[in-house]
This record gives sequence, C-alpha cells and structure tokens, in this order.
Amino acid sequence: MLKQMPRMVDIANTATFLASELAGKITGVTIDVTSATTAALNYRVPPAD
Repeated sequence: MLKQMPRMVDIANTATFLASELAGKITGVTIDVTSATTAALNYRVPPAD
C-alpha cells in the first residue's frame, strides 16, 4: 500500500491518457488511481482470540 492520497494530477493524467488515441486498444479493465487508499478505508482489524 502506498499510504498516501492520490494527487489530482495523477487522476487528471489517467483521464487524459484514457481519452487519448494511445488508449484505443484498452477495453474491459479497471484502472485504480486511488493509491490503494480505498482498500485501507475498507480494512477491518480481525477480532482478537
């Protein structure tokens, strides 16, 4: 996990790339630009035994 919030420029660069002709062959994938922060927010500590 990167443990930092994504910068707005990271999200903008991803959107710009996806809107460009360079991304013309990309289909059916999820591109995560959250720097794994959503995984950290959904993490639950397992109960102690």
